[in-house]
Amino acid sequence: SWAAAGGKKLQSRDRYDNFILRVEWKLYAAGANNGMYFRAPRANRDSRMGFEFQMQGDYGKKVDKNSTGSLYDVVPPKSAAHKPEGEWNELEIYLNGPLYKATLNGVVIQDLDFDKNPELKFRLRKGFICISDHGAKASFRNIRIKKL
Repeated sequence: SWAAAGGKKLQSRDRYDNFILRVEWKLYAAGANNGMYFRAPRANRDSRMGFEFQMQGDYGKKVDKNSTGSLYDVVPPKSAAHKPEGEWNELEIYLNGPLYKATLNGVVIQDLDFDKNPELKFRLRKGFICISDHGAKASFRNIRIKKL
């Protein structure tokens, strides 16, 4: 667990392209903002060159392109599958070339082909995995990755 003053991140040592990642995470407060970046560059805009799996303290609210499970600011999740603030969520991310699948608490909330989305088809295909921080307390545990 950690919380820092805005915009920090914990970045993987290595770059990853195709993998399955499993992680448990929770936010502690309504209105919290956090996320995980995938295929992120070393510098510049992680969520625009790579992409971000958005995590918000927005339990019980209608989904949109910035809510929990969204591919930040691009694609809303198919449903709100996250648990209330303070409870652990189980996330699985599958990335293989342009194929992206996010399963949250056993529910598939994203199943995309980046090549078919004009906003995503030119995003990086290899990069760092990062846990972001925007000033709200979050916890992560049991982070596991399998390269494909």
